[in-house]
Amino acid sequence: HFVDDYLAYLYEVHPTQASLDGVHLHDDLLEDLSRSAIEADARALSGFGRRLNQIDPSGLSPVEQVDHRIVGASIESRMYELEVIRSWDRNPQVYSEVIGTSLAGQALFAYAPEAERARRVVSKLRQVPRLVQAARDNIKECPGIYVKVGLETWRGVLRFIESDLPRAFASLDDLHILGDLADTSTEAAGAIKGYIDYLEND
Repeated sequence: HFVDDYLAYLYEVHPTQASLDGVHLHDDLLEDLSRSAIEADARALSGFGRRLNQIDPSGLSPVEQVDHRIVGASIESRMYELEVIRSWDRNPQVYSEVIGTSLAGQALFAYAPEAERARRVVSKLRQVPRLVQAARDNIKECPGIYVKVGLETWRGVLRFIESDLPRAFASLDDLHILGDLADTSTEAAGAIKGYIDYLEND
């Protein structure tokens, strides 16, 4: 039950990874990487850690005892990333990778009808400006190499949205969805262009 709760939480907070794992309950969402959401994530992980520590490994099967250590290490590593390494406030690439991977997962893998996946892409594109704003708010200083690599990845995401997404859904004949896709792509591309300019000049 604990592991089920932990995985369900991770899939809700990290919908891109959930989709790659074959869990499509949250495919219309992008990650929330605002500072408040990250702080809430750290608190939730701490709570899972306390719950896990209350489970006595001696009462578990040999396999479950190994799993107990694996899950504990997973929680600790995630908290270490959020609280010590803090890539989310140092590395612009964190944000571009979420957008690129999330959109590509819907465009490339035919796990659902094309129209359904296109609608989910539209939903994700609507959330791109929010994620871009989180990057602006969270990252104030970072090493120059992070800026350089971040610019490359953001430009790649921009090219993907402007050039590859239209081709990925070229066979779709629903004009309403295609119109939404075009509109939200333009909005997302505009937000990304603004952030690229911010990284280059500010």
